[in-house]
Amino acid sequence: MRKLFWFRYTYMVLIVLRHSQSVWNKENRFTGWSEVGLSEKGIEEAKNAGKLLKKYDFDHIFVSSMIRTRETFKYVMNGRRNDNACSLVFTDELKERNYGALNGLNKDEIKREYGEEKMNMIRRGYFTTPPAGESLAQVRKRAGDFYDTYIKHPKNITSPQKEHVDSKEENSENSER
Repeated sequence: MRKLFWFRYTYMVLIVLRHSQSVWNKENRFTGWSEVGLSEKGIEEAKNAGKLLKKYDFDHIFVSSMIRTRETFKYVMNGRRNDNACSLVFTDELKERNYGALNGLNKDEIKREYGEEKMNMIRRGYFTTPPAGESLAQVRKRAGDFYDTYIKHPKNITSPQKEHVDSKEENSENSER
């Protein structure tokens, strides 16, 4: 007599969501590590993303500590049940690229001043570092290390609780209380 075995496969779904349009995205400015809020269009984009993601239950959520990503997260999660079993981590390691001295400057003006080739090297050159900023290779190392530690090997998350990793905003908020 042959026995049948049923296996239940479990799998992980990784959802990567960039922040929605910020005020400076709308104005075509380098944003980098500058703290800029969402535009009206960005708020609507985040709400729409929330509708698309409603079917998912999350075990872990990792959010950049930047204001625009925190706002995007708020609108995406609006109306969802508060699931205490979900760990929530705000972290500097998921910040976008630091454009340094270019933060806040208009991209079209930089292109006119330095030319399209130099602009492409600043924006897309893997090892090119903007003045006082970071290269894409540095961003990849920072975000990759975070991925390896917290996503690829999720056992490194010690408990399902709200955590804050290197969040300057949260630290300053707590010190004001």
